[in-house]
Amino acid sequence: MGTQAEELNGLGGQLAGLTDEGQWKIDVWNRVYKRAEEVRNVTFSCYRRGDISATHTASQRVAPDEVQFDGVIFYDGTVVIRWNTLAHSTAVFPSLDDLLAIHGHPEYNSEIIVEGEK
Repeated sequence: MGTQAEELNGLGGQLAGLTDEGQWKIDVWNRVYKRAEEVRNVTFSCYRRGDISATHTASQRVAPDEVQFDGVIFYDGTVVIRWNTLAHSTAVFPSLDDLLAIHGHPEYNSEIIVEGEK
């Protein structure tokens, strides 16, 4: 088994074949991979900068300048997120790829901020 950074980099490489959201996902992967070289578990926050009022109720969204959800990527690649909306929930994903496939939404101008990113 390789290091966490090597494993994340290898998994991120699988995204190269994607078309529509591929580049956005690769950018997120690259930033997470870089941070994984420095720390055991990578923490992050997701903002939805676009207007999502047409697709989300008031209990499913926060203001664009507030964190929509926080997350952690554990050393084995497992991802856990906690929604900061009125409808709180916690979700576990087997990988960052799985999280981004479901909740990435670059069309909502989602912005992933990796804690400690330089």
